[in-house]
Amino acid sequence: MIGHAEAWDIGIYANPNYYFQYDSQEFRDAYAKALKAPNESEKAKWFGRCQEIVAEDAVNGFLFLSPSISAMKVELMNWWQNYPTIALDCTEVWWKK
Repeated sequence: MIGHAEAWDIGIYANPNYYFQYDSQEFRDAYAKALKAPNESEKAKWFGRCQEIVAEDAVNGFLFLSPSISAMKVELMNWWQNYPTIALDCTEVWWKK
């Protein structure tokens, strides 16, 4: 079992040398089309297809998503309360004096 969850990691499935060792030409083709899509609608279509391929091929077994519970001083302002990723943008965080 590997605790692997990253924002925007769909591209790793296009790399057969990644530790998943997933090798699908259909996925690589869909991913390439998504990256070269001329507009957001086409991007959504092809990235959606990428997700379908990964699910159909059962590349990984999803068990759960670990909760992210933060504890901090009340003076810390503008921290994301329900942040969607483990990578945090702290450029808007500040201390209340």
